[in-house]
Amino acid sequence: SWIQRNLSEENSYNWSRMLEVLSFLGKMGCSDRQLGELIGQHPDILFEASGERTFSIIGFLLKFGSRMSQVYSLFLQFPRIQVMKFGLNLRKCFFFLNEIGMKVPGIGKIIRSHPLLLGSCALKKTNTLLLHLNIGKKSLCRYIQENPQELKHWVLGRRLRPLDWGNNLRSKTEKAKFLLDIGFVENSNKMKEALNEFQGNGWELQERFDCIVEAGFDHEEVCQMVKVSPRILSQSKDVIEMKIDFLVNHLCYPLSTLLIFPKYLTYGTKRVQHRVLMYNWLKDHGTDPTYALSTVVSCSDVYFLRKFVNHHPSGPQVWEDLKSKIYSKQ
Repeated sequence: SWIQRNLSEENSYNWSRMLEVLSFLGKMGCSDRQLGELIGQHPDILFEASGERTFSIIGFLLKFGSRMSQVYSLFLQFPRIQVMKFGLNLRKCFFFLNEIGMKVPGIGKIIRSHPLLLGSCALKKTNTLLLHLNIGKKSLCRYIQENPQELKHWVLGRRLRPLDWGNNLRSKTEKAKFLLDIGFVENSNKMKEALNEFQGNGWELQERFDCIVEAGFDHEEVCQMVKVSPRILSQSKDVIEMKIDFLVNHLCYPLSTLLIFPKYLTYGTKRVQHRVLMYNWLKDHGTDPTYALSTVVSCSDVYFLRKFVNHHPSGPQVWEDLKSKIYSKQ
């Protein structure tokens, strides 16, 4: 009955090729249970063009040097987007990077490092981007290589603002000074990674840092939190304050949780609420022992369903009910 719901009478299907898709995913490392969960959430991985779209994505990633383990990880985290659309977005990003003159090694590095990002971005046309960002191709190449996450802001439906390259370089200097002040080692790999993660000017990073201190931590504790998870400062002061309030006053976790799991601040509140409410329901029904918040929040949906939700016969239905209730809120 599930197969019937996902088939179209207008299409014909190559069952041999679909079997090849299942076999290939299995060889990458997916267990039968993981395959069931993956195909259950994304049936078009199997049924869209009888799996040809899936093979196309896999081939594209392998062509640019992705390892099988990276491809496997991608499918375990596959976003809520059609497989065909994901593949088109990947290719559109490649054509854009090629059109602005980025060298093949640079393109390959971005594709290997950020396949989820690229597959989720429906970029505007290259000429439109160059016009509205007000930047040359060579400078844009450098900017993207240093700030690949910016691509998600250049998608259809989003308003573009000019990039001030001079201000960007000045901002980078300010951010570097901020990092040195909180204990990063100059020119170290961790410092370079943190610079790429940070969004905002130096004074904004200091403001965000200070608001975490004011929540009840000392300076050295927040320095350590930022070193563990630099991305926590890539959000506005208001968002950070809201997430801390949500953790303590709504989820009833102690503030000290952030010392162990600072990355909590990088997750959306709806995702956290969905996971925690589901986990609490499972504990109340005697399904799971105690796990740390980091374990509950940071794993993929596929893993969370397999590890927790599916252990109770009513778990999948409660999971869907909670999802509808939480994500329907504005």
